[in-house]
Amino acid sequence: MRRSPGPGGRRTVPLRKSLFARLLAVSALVAACSVAATAWIAVQTTSGAIRQEQGQNLAADARIYHQLLGYAAAHPTWDGVRKTVRELAEQSGRRIALTTQGRAPLADSAAPDAAALPAQASAVVDPLSVDTALASEGAGVTGATTDRVDPRAVGPFRLPASERTRLRKIADRGVACLGDFGIAADVVAGASGRPLIQVVGGNDPERIQGTRCAVDALDTPTATERKALKALNQLADACLERQGRDGVHLSLALSWGQAAEPVPAG
Repeated sequence: MRRSPGPGGRRTVPLRKSLFARLLAVSALVAACSVAATAWIAVQTTSGAIRQEQGQNLAADARIYHQLLGYAAAHPTWDGVRKTVRELAEQSGRRIALTTQGRAPLADSAAPDAAALPAQASAVVDPLSVDTALASEGAGVTGATTDRVDPRAVGPFRLPASERTRLRKIADRGVACLGDFGIAADVVAGASGRPLIQVVGGNDPERIQGTRCAVDALDTPTATERKALKALNQLADACLERQGRDGVHLSLALSWGQAAEPVPAG
């Protein structure tokens, strides 16, 4: 039950979708910072710029951009990116150079005595602030996405190998069990490494529940996810409190519900 606002009390205002979207975006970034600060600092200070020869086409640019965004989303620094830059240059037949926004070199597929880089960068590589049109083109998505955060940038929700292995075993057993009931399914891994069971032809919750296969175990957050969710919920509540709104409880799927109200003593 919600609190009734009293004099000087908090307003009980419905959480609008637009506010919730902004809240999630900001909270996710700060949560990533609190658990892996190096990644956020690195993204801010080493966000690079793809700089290539003139005459390049959008499709090739977008593919390169997509690959470099993926690298940035999965690594806290640009250390080790030279191999990726070299491979992309070989595949595209273009010169690719990655620099900081201050033009300090990070990686360049060209020889040390190559011509100077153009004055204008092709794109800024920042997985927390993507070029939505270029990112959609690179990912093969029709139309520009409105999400400025690369979905591969999972931050503190990235699972360690031990948790991935344990969940994968549960998922494999679930797929085998569903197969015994004539339900074809596959295991697919999300960006965080969490495996999901995908039923061929679309999910049918009632049919799956009728099998009594132990697939619900995959919905339970791991220790890593519980830690990330705790930080995210704390940040969400702090943000909402500043807006004069009641707190919410965010689930692993980032769906939300109203936070439980404290029961008065006595």
